[in-house]
Amino acid sequence: MSAARKSLSKIKWAFIDNVLVSPIKFVMSIVYRPVMMKALQSFNSTGKLDFDGADITMDIKTVSQLSRLRSCKKEPSTVQWLLRDVRDKDVFFDIGANIGAYSLIMAKGTTKDLTVYSFEPSPNTYAVLCKNVSLNQMGEKIYPLQIAIGFELGIQKFFLSSNVAGAAEH
Repeated sequence: MSAARKSLSKIKWAFIDNVLVSPIKFVMSIVYRPVMMKALQSFNSTGKLDFDGADITMDIKTVSQLSRLRSCKKEPSTVQWLLRDVRDKDVFFDIGANIGAYSLIMAKGTTKDLTVYSFEPSPNTYAVLCKNVSLNQMGEKIYPLQIAIGFELGIQKFFLSSNVAGAAEH
Protein backbone atom coordinates (compact mmCIF):
# COMPACT_ATOMS: atom_id res chain seq x y z
CA MET A 1 0.00 0.00 0.00
CA SER A 2 1.41 3.37 -0.98
CA ALA A 3 2.05 6.16 1.50
CA ALA A 4 -0.72 8.21 -0.09
CA ARG A 5 -3.25 5.37 0.31
CA LYS A 6 -2.19 4.87 3.94
CA SER A 7 -2.67 8.58 4.61
CA LEU A 8 -6.10 8.54 2.94
CA SER A 9 -7.05 5.49 4.98
CA LYS A 10 -6.03 7.21 8.22
CA ILE A 11 -7.97 10.33 7.25
CA LYS A 12 -11.02 8.23 6.37
CA TRP A 13 -10.97 6.38 9.72
CA ALA A 14 -10.32 9.61 11.65
CA PHE A 15 -13.32 11.16 9.87
CA ILE A 16 -15.52 8.14 10.62
CA ASP A 17 -14.47 8.05 14.27
CA ASN A 18 -14.66 11.79 14.97
CA VAL A 19 -17.58 12.85 12.79
CA LEU A 20 -19.80 9.78 12.84
CA VAL A 21 -18.95 7.46 15.76
CA SER A 22 -18.13 9.98 18.50
CA PRO A 23 -21.45 11.87 18.26
CA ILE A 24 -23.33 8.57 18.25
CA LYS A 25 -21.43 7.43 21.35
CA PHE A 26 -22.19 10.75 23.03
CA VAL A 27 -25.93 10.52 22.26
CA MET A 28 -26.00 6.88 23.39
CA SER A 29 -24.33 7.79 26.69
CA ILE A 30 -27.12 10.31 27.35
CA VAL A 31 -30.07 8.15 26.31
CA TYR A 32 -28.72 4.70 27.21
CA ARG A 33 -30.04 4.52 30.77
CA PRO A 34 -33.62 5.71 30.03
CA VAL A 35 -33.79 3.60 26.86
CA MET A 36 -32.47 0.55 28.71
CA MET A 37 -35.00 1.18 31.47
CA LYS A 38 -37.91 1.33 29.02
CA ALA A 39 -36.70 -1.79 27.19
CA LEU A 40 -36.33 -3.75 30.42
CA GLN A 41 -39.76 -2.66 31.67
CA SER A 42 -41.41 -3.80 28.43
CA PHE A 43 -40.11 -7.36 28.78
CA ASN A 44 -40.91 -9.99 31.34
CA SER A 45 -37.23 -10.67 31.79
CA THR A 46 -35.08 -12.53 34.25
CA GLY A 47 -31.37 -12.97 34.66
CA LYS A 48 -28.94 -15.20 36.50
CA LEU A 49 -27.07 -14.02 39.57
CA ASP A 50 -23.29 -14.30 39.17
CA PHE A 51 -23.05 -16.94 41.91
CA ASP A 52 -21.24 -20.17 41.08
CA GLY A 53 -22.70 -22.22 43.95
CA ALA A 54 -26.31 -22.39 42.72
CA ASP A 55 -28.61 -21.41 39.88
CA ILE A 56 -30.32 -18.22 41.12
CA THR A 57 -32.84 -16.43 38.92
CA MET A 58 -33.63 -12.75 39.45
CA ASP A 59 -36.42 -10.57 38.07
CA ILE A 60 -35.03 -7.79 35.86
CA LYS A 61 -37.14 -4.77 34.97
CA THR A 62 -34.89 -1.85 35.92
CA VAL A 63 -31.25 -0.93 35.44
CA SER A 64 -30.85 -1.09 39.24
CA GLN A 65 -32.12 -4.67 39.23
CA LEU A 66 -29.83 -5.52 36.32
CA SER A 67 -26.82 -4.24 38.29
CA ARG A 68 -27.73 -6.59 41.17
CA LEU A 69 -26.93 -9.59 38.94
CA ARG A 70 -23.25 -8.78 39.55
CA SER A 71 -23.50 -8.75 43.35
CA CYS A 72 -20.99 -11.59 43.80
CA LYS A 73 -18.38 -10.07 41.51
CA LYS A 74 -18.89 -6.69 43.16
CA GLU A 75 -18.50 -8.03 46.70
CA PRO A 76 -16.74 -11.43 46.64
CA SER A 77 -15.44 -11.07 50.20
CA THR A 78 -19.01 -10.53 51.45
CA VAL A 79 -20.16 -13.75 49.78
CA GLN A 80 -17.18 -15.66 51.21
CA TRP A 81 -17.86 -14.24 54.65
CA LEU A 82 -21.56 -15.16 54.48
CA LEU A 83 -20.90 -18.76 53.51
CA ARG A 84 -17.79 -19.38 55.63
CA ASP A 85 -19.36 -20.29 58.98
CA VAL A 86 -22.88 -21.41 58.03
CA ARG A 87 -24.21 -24.29 60.12
CA ASP A 88 -27.42 -26.31 60.14
CA LYS A 89 -30.35 -24.57 61.82
CA ASP A 90 -28.73 -21.12 61.58
CA VAL A 91 -30.96 -18.08 61.15
CA PHE A 92 -29.77 -15.36 58.75
CA PHE A 93 -31.09 -11.79 58.90
CA ASP A 94 -30.64 -9.87 55.63
CA ILE A 95 -31.23 -6.28 56.73
CA GLY A 96 -31.74 -4.05 53.71
CA ALA A 97 -32.19 -7.12 51.53
CA ASN A 98 -32.94 -5.12 48.39
CA ILE A 99 -34.08 -7.63 45.74
CA GLY A 100 -32.66 -10.57 47.68
CA ALA A 101 -29.30 -11.53 46.15
CA TYR A 102 -27.65 -12.37 49.48
CA SER A 103 -30.80 -13.93 50.92
CA LEU A 104 -30.96 -16.23 47.91
CA ILE A 105 -27.27 -17.07 48.17
CA MET A 106 -27.78 -18.11 51.78
CA ALA A 107 -30.94 -20.10 51.08
CA LYS A 108 -29.89 -21.75 47.82
CA GLY A 109 -26.12 -21.61 47.86
CA THR A 110 -25.53 -23.93 50.78
CA THR A 111 -26.67 -27.42 51.66
CA LYS A 112 -27.26 -26.30 55.25
CA ASP A 113 -30.78 -26.14 56.62
CA LEU A 114 -31.25 -22.50 57.55
CA THR A 115 -33.94 -19.87 57.77
CA VAL A 116 -33.56 -16.45 56.15
CA TYR A 117 -35.45 -13.31 57.18
CA SER A 118 -35.17 -10.61 54.52
CA PHE A 119 -35.97 -7.08 55.67
CA GLU A 120 -36.68 -4.55 52.88
CA PRO A 121 -38.80 -1.45 53.57
CA SER A 122 -38.96 0.04 50.04
CA PRO A 123 -42.34 -0.96 48.55
CA ASN A 124 -41.25 -1.49 44.92
CA THR A 125 -38.05 -3.26 45.90
CA TYR A 126 -39.92 -5.42 48.42
CA ALA A 127 -42.30 -6.56 45.66
CA VAL A 128 -39.32 -7.69 43.55
CA LEU A 129 -37.73 -9.39 46.57
CA CYS A 130 -40.93 -11.42 47.00
CA LYS A 131 -40.99 -12.24 43.29
CA ASN A 132 -37.35 -13.43 43.42
CA VAL A 133 -38.11 -15.67 46.41
CA SER A 134 -40.99 -17.13 44.40
CA LEU A 135 -38.98 -17.48 41.16
CA ASN A 136 -36.42 -19.56 43.05
CA GLN A 137 -39.02 -21.56 44.99
CA MET A 138 -37.51 -20.49 48.31
CA GLY A 139 -40.76 -19.61 50.12
CA GLU A 140 -40.08 -22.31 52.72
CA LYS A 141 -36.65 -20.87 53.59
CA ILE A 142 -36.85 -17.11 52.99
CA TYR A 143 -39.34 -14.91 54.80
CA PRO A 144 -39.49 -11.38 53.31
CA LEU A 145 -40.64 -8.64 55.68
CA GLN A 146 -41.48 -5.12 54.54
CA ILE A 147 -40.02 -3.34 57.52
CA ALA A 148 -37.02 -1.16 58.30
CA ILE A 149 -34.62 -2.11 61.07
CA GLY A 150 -33.17 0.65 63.22
CA PHE A 151 -31.85 1.47 66.67
CA GLU A 152 -35.18 2.69 68.05
CA LEU A 153 -38.51 0.95 68.26
CA GLY A 154 -41.29 3.05 66.78
CA ILE A 155 -42.77 4.52 63.69
CA GLN A 156 -40.40 6.74 61.74
CA LYS A 157 -40.41 8.56 58.43
CA PHE A 158 -38.70 6.58 55.71
CA PHE A 159 -36.97 8.58 53.00
CA LEU A 160 -36.52 6.90 49.62
CA SER A 161 -33.63 7.89 47.40
CA SER A 162 -35.66 6.51 44.48
CA ASN A 163 -38.93 4.66 43.83
CA VAL A 164 -37.17 2.39 41.34
CA ALA A 165 -37.08 -1.27 42.37
CA GLY A 166 -33.54 -2.26 43.28
CA ALA A 167 -32.41 1.26 44.14
CA ALA A 168 -30.36 1.66 47.32
CA GLU A 169 -29.01 4.17 49.81
CA HIS A 170 -32.40 5.26 51.18
